[in-house]
Amino acid sequence: ANCDRWFEFSCTINDICIENYQRCDGKNDCIDGSDEEQTMCRAIECYAEHVKCQNGLQCVDLRDICDGDNDCADQSDEDENFCKANKCPEYFVKCKDDLQCVHVLELCNGRRGCRDGSDENKDFCNETKCGDQFLKCKDDLQCVFSSHMCNGYSNCRDKSDEVEEFCKETKRSFSDFLGYRKMERRLQS
Repeated sequence: ANCDRWFEFSCTINDICIENYQRCDGKNDCIDGSDEEQTMCRAIECYAEHVKCQNGLQCVDLRDICDGDNDCADQSDEDENFCKANKCPEYFVKCKDDLQCVHVLELCNGRRGCRDGSDENKDFCNETKCGDQFLKCKDDLQCVFSSHMCNGYSNCRDKSDEVEEFCKETKRSFSDFLGYRKMERRLQS
C-alpha cells in the first residue's frame, strides 16, 4: 500500500493503510493483527495525548485513564499509582485528585470531566491557567480559544466573550501580548 509513513501504518498482509493512532490500541484494525504486533508495540511511542499501558503493549487516550472503565488489557489505566505518575500534556490540567487529565476547555463548562468533579469547582477553575492560545472569560472560570472571543457566538457560559467593553479590552490585551511575543522573538535572534 502507498501509505503516508508520517500518518499511516501499512498492514502486512492485506495491503491497507490505517491511521497511526490505531496502532497498538488493543484492537486488531489489520486483518492479520500486524497493527498489534508485540515487538512493534513495545518499541513505538504513543500518539499525542496517549499513554502506554504498564505492559507496554497498548496506547490509550489520556482522557481514558482512571475514568472507571478498563481500557488497557492489563487494566493498568485504572491503577491509581499509574494514573498519578502520568503527566498531563500542554493545555491539560490534572484533576484535584491527581488521577485524570482534562483539557482546559473542559473547566467549568457545565459538564463533569473529572470523576471527582473538580473541573466544575469554581476555586479550582479560578486558580488554573489556560495557556497561551486561550483567554479566560470575565468570570475567571472558563478558558476559551482566543480566536473564538468576540466572534458573534457566545463561547463563555457568562456570555462575556461577546460583551462590547470586554471585547475591546480583550483585543487590546491580546494585541499587546502578540506585540510582546514579536519583541521577545526579535530579542532572541
